[in-house]
Amino acid sequence: MSSLKSAVRFSIIKDIRDLNRDGNSILRDLILKSSPSDVVEVVATLMLSQFDQGDIIKRSVREAYLIEKGVVRLPLVTTEFSSHNSATSVTLNGYVHEDGGADITARGMAWATFYNPTTNDNTKPSGTGTGNFAVNLDGLTEGTTYYARTYATNSAGTAYGNCIYFTAGSSVSISEINQFAREFNVYPNPASGITTFNFQVESSESIVLTIINIKGQVVYKNHLGILPPGENNIELDLSLLKEGMYICQLQSDGKTKGKLKLLKTR
Repeated sequence: MSSLKSAVRFSIIKDIRDLNRDGNSILRDLILKSSPSDVVEVVATLMLSQFDQGDIIKRSVREAYLIEKGVVRLPLVTTEFSSHNSATSVTLNGYVHEDGGADITARGMAWATFYNPTTNDNTKPSGTGTGNFAVNLDGLTEGTTYYARTYATNSAGTAYGNCIYFTAGSSVSISEINQFAREFNVYPNPASGITTFNFQVESSESIVLTIINIKGQVVYKNHLGILPPGENNIELDLSLLKEGMYICQLQSDGKTKGKLKLLKTR
């Protein structure tokens, strides 16, 4: 038996044995003390974890097979925000990690005022080949939120990296804002109905909560008024929102205090 098969089988069998030996009695006692909804949530989490592990293995096997057969795949690319920006321009970093087995004939940044722009929208080309590159987007409108992602093209087609978004004139990107998760949270997330927004206010401030869909359209905006300093909680019923990804933005005096992503489910 190959080392790969042995490793996979050992990992699965070991997990099962450890669970049977050490975890069975612990889980049983915890289940008896838990609510039915908690039990369902734990079971779903474990199932998703197993599916995810299986997907990783399947993707790895598929990738190895395609490489072995010399089949050209789409490139692998990612996008990052740079701190070098002004009121009307911003620098973004692109990375072409893998060429997919064929020459990269075009690469650059696709950008727009809505989520997941493509090469059919605004683009800023930046040469060819793999490796890192930086592009400068200028002529932006201060205070406007933009979305951008790296693209790279080979003979198999065009691949896109992760989509980031930023507000022109702000020195902080969404990826950096999300680092302050303790100051702006939403739960549950994914959400389907009643949802709680939790955030910190340093002093008595007038707060505005805005929810934007992936097309850049404002679907909800609430002037919460002047809130007391400290921790604040706002409950919203999101049941009427369509399924999909949304951006939640917290502002005070026109300045963005925090942004986060919200996934709306049924």
